[in-house]
Amino acid sequence: MVAELELFLIDEKGNATREIIAEPIIVKKKYRQPYLPSPVTIAELSAAMAELYRQVEPSKDLVPLGIQISNVGDMPAQEIHIFLTFPDDCELFEEHDVIEGYHYLFRQSRLNHIGITIDEENKCKAHAWVNTLGNDLMMKNFTKVYVRFPEKGGKYKVNATITQHNFPPKNFEFSIIVKPKIIEE
Repeated sequence: MVAELELFLIDEKGNATREIIAEPIIVKKKYRQPYLPSPVTIAELSAAMAELYRQVEPSKDLVPLGIQISNVGDMPAQEIHIFLTFPDDCELFEEHDVIEGYHYLFRQSRLNHIGITIDEENKCKAHAWVNTLGNDLMMKNFTKVYVRFPEKGGKYKVNATITQHNFPPKNFEFSIIVKPKIIEE
């Protein structure tokens, strides 16, 4: 009997795959108007407070990535750890860092976090875990990680390793083809 694990990346559309084509939108500003403070009215203050409770979309230059893990073996897998390593010129963000507003923070408590977390020592590495995954089951409801790739685009390799109790590590390699769209404002 064996617990055989498979790993896939989840793209922006929710597809499980080993290769993703990402088209982040990079906005370059030609001119930035200087900030001039103005008096704040009660209506403006109320509108600003309401903004705190809405969920804000992440920046368009970030590529959202999720993971899907499946146990195709004939026994449950225990103490599963998933390690992702991105190229050094990538910048990783956890989902709660790019989706703003108290609405999101209260809904997704860090104490109950089931998702991909970024290594504090090496910001190009991420980690996720699952206590138990039964055979013939799949899990993909992890929170996402958002990646900022270099503006030049290209093909990037993401390496993954899965460890589980009483089994040797298993390695995976994923490709992300980045085709940035640059917009000048």
